[in-house]
Amino acid sequence: MARTMLWIGAGITLAFVLIALLAPVIAPYDFDTFRANGQRFPQLAPPSWDHLMGTNVQSTDVLSRIIDALLVFPFLLLAIVIAFLLSDRVGQGILTAAIAITVVYVPLYFRVVRNHTISIREEPFVEAARALGARPFTVIRKYVFFNVVQNVPPLATLNAADAILTLAALGFLGYGIQPTDGAEWGYDINRAVSDAASGIWWTGLFPGLAIVLLVTGLTLLGEGLNETINPVLRKRPKVKVDMSRPTSGTEPESR
Repeated sequence: MARTMLWIGAGITLAFVLIALLAPVIAPYDFDTFRANGQRFPQLAPPSWDHLMGTNVQSTDVLSRIIDALLVFPFLLLAIVIAFLLSDRVGQGILTAAIAITVVYVPLYFRVVRNHTISIREEPFVEAARALGARPFTVIRKYVFFNVVQNVPPLATLNAADAILTLAALGFLGYGIQPTDGAEWGYDINRAVSDAASGIWWTGLFPGLAIVLLVTGLTLLGEGLNETINPVLRKRPKVKVDMSRPTSGTEPESR
């Protein structure tokens, strides 16, 4: 099950990474393009061959905005406060969102690494290495570092899933990436709220579906990495032992 989650999560995440890298090839238009060949795109057009995921109220292509959406990492409440405080000085945009994300998430990694390091350094194998005369740098390099760093990849992927939701919330509330800076899923969902009441479902469905898929992929990837990398959680194959026969030698003769 752990390997299945790992591969499914890795596959979904890799698909989004490839889509992002190939966005100039896949996306038919730029995120803010609303006309082509001298003609404006229709507003709120349903999915068609010309616009596979339809268009929104601004006449921009929904598919182009989902491939070009920018993603970073935060906690919601603190990120909103930081973004609000920086909005007057820095402005509302990519820089504000990036600063809010950094301030929120960096201390988490320091805390996790510090707590795990304190726990590992008291383990018997570290004490044995010290007793045998290993130098402090050798103890850190061979016995502490790799036992601590294995927690970082699962934490990063799980935090990434949470961060995508938080960034979408920032964009929905108007404190994330602004429409003049780039495409953002939360902003698109905000603009699509009024469309839903009119029966126009495609402008909000596809950005929301992109969020759900990527968050699911990153969550599965993180859980799979955690159960695959962590030796404590890793399940070892069970070997059936037949206790009815002696394992070696012959049975003693009866007297």
